[in-house]
Amino acid sequence: MKRPSLFLMALTVVFYLAADVAVAQQPDFSGTWTVRAGRGSRGFAGRGGARGGGRGRAAPSANSGSGWGNKFSINQGEETLTIERDLFRPNDLQPRIKVRFAMDGSTVHNEILMGRGIQHQDTVAAWDGDSLILTTTHYYSKPGSDEPLPYDVVQTLSLARSNQLTAPPSLVIETRIDPLPGTEGEAKVTRSTYTRE
Repeated sequence: MKRPSLFLMALTVVFYLAADVAVAQQPDFSGTWTVRAGRGSRGFAGRGGARGGGRGRAAPSANSGSGWGNKFSINQGEETLTIERDLFRPNDLQPRIKVRFAMDGSTVHNEILMGRGIQHQDTVAAWDGDSLILTTTHYYSKPGSDEPLPYDVVQTLSLARSNQLTAPPSLVIETRIDPLPGTEGEAKVTRSTYTRE
């Protein structure tokens, strides 16, 4: 039996070291984030549409921005990433909105209780270098139809550092929303910047 050459052994070591470095470079987005004054996004152009309950939802409105509002919290672990935010006023006695995503690339189904019913979302998370990409399928209730139609929203999360080395990084979320089913037009893209509290 031939022994593996030193060259092949060296390549194997380099491969595993490179994989470890790639994992180590993946940022941690954990923390409470607030939209930076003057650095929010214009949001998506309004597309109209009736509000729907059940599995469907209304068309996205103007000033949707990142889709997570002006303030939210992220808890990032090895297996899951959790987003929590307040959508209702305190006197509404409604729980915080909480969604979870799997860090292994599997599809996760989230249900969000809204005033008009439960919204259903299916999300896949994937790393692209030091950016985390969340691709979420939403379901739109088309006026005059009981069948919810799917459309995708893609959020790309990354950390941006300023020229000041001691300054904490900002969270940048680039959000792309595809045209609603049965409509014409191009995808709309927004870019929102947040600071960590």
